[in-house]
Amino acid sequence: MEHIGSARTSAVLRRVMVIAGRFWSACFPEIGVLQRLLTWEKGPQHLKPLAPLNSLIFDKFVSEGSFGQIFGGTWCGRRVAIKVLRSESSGFEEATLMKSLCHPNVVEAIFFAEVADDLIGKQIWLVQEFCDYGTWGSHCVSPRNAWAGLCEALDMCAEVCSACNWLHSRGVLHGDLADGNVLLSSSDSWKGFVCKVGDFGSACRVPPGVDKVCSKALGTVTFLAPECLEPETDGSVQSRERDVFAFARLMWQALTGQRPFFGCSAVQVVLLVSQGYNLELHPAVPEELRKLYDDCAAVVPSRRPSFREILISLRAQVASLGAEDRKYPSRFCCAPFKALN
Repeated sequence: MEHIGSARTSAVLRRVMVIAGRFWSACFPEIGVLQRLLTWEKGPQHLKPLAPLNSLIFDKFVSEGSFGQIFGGTWCGRRVAIKVLRSESSGFEEATLMKSLCHPNVVEAIFFAEVADDLIGKQIWLVQEFCDYGTWGSHCVSPRNAWAGLCEALDMCAEVCSACNWLHSRGVLHGDLADGNVLLSSSDSWKGFVCKVGDFGSACRVPPGVDKVCSKALGTVTFLAPECLEPETDGSVQSRERDVFAFARLMWQALTGQRPFFGCSAVQVVLLVSQGYNLELHPAVPEELRKLYDDCAAVVPSRRPSFREILISLRAQVASLGAEDRKYPSRFCCAPFKALN
């Protein structure tokens, strides 16, 4: 009889616990929670390692979504984020797309691998750089109420805009540009971090000359353009203009320190936007910046500028900040909504 402490017996016991947990968790939710912690707290380590997974170590559970789960870990001594994707087809598409991207303001995909097991089936493990400074949403929690804060907001917007301009120039539409999908990573820049666009689960490629494509991905409701909330589209239309409108929401959040439509349900957001409401910037925000925001958040998609035009404008505004802008009021806040024209 094999010793109870052997690796083989431990693997069998773990499998029995998981299978039993699936049955009992249907009756007792607490057991389901315990079963998930036992199985996933350190990552799916019971699977047989595949090269280059031999050097991959899971060390903590970070978050979970409809796509799968994210873990923190190390690979060859480097701190990484490990995205375990549940859907084999969409997961493979996201991993393949991310691996083909290389830009200083796009989250780096180091490698990905397909992992198969009788217990959990097939999964895609996407190993990415670890962004240790949080997200756009976690950082933009107070108004940029001083000259230095305005400079930081403009620099953050320019970094995201640079990434999106590069993506669009290569026929990649992000499709879900939201505050949780822009990550911040520590750097030696003057502000101490750099913004990186990540989470390409809703992204798609478009052929040259094609402006719009249909997609199954809806995106984050509070960052969706008005045309995506029309009943006939069902949020399924991807376009460059849709990404620009989402970027306007990020700009608004960076300047006001508030989440778009905070406190509103998804249904309320849809109703408000369909009735012709949008978010506005305070009149104290520099006029040129307000105009840029209004252009990006225009109701008519064709009136929105390209990311190349936005980037040129942002860089010009950063360069032109002078003594007069230091008189930027000590505090401003957002007005709740503004009727769209």
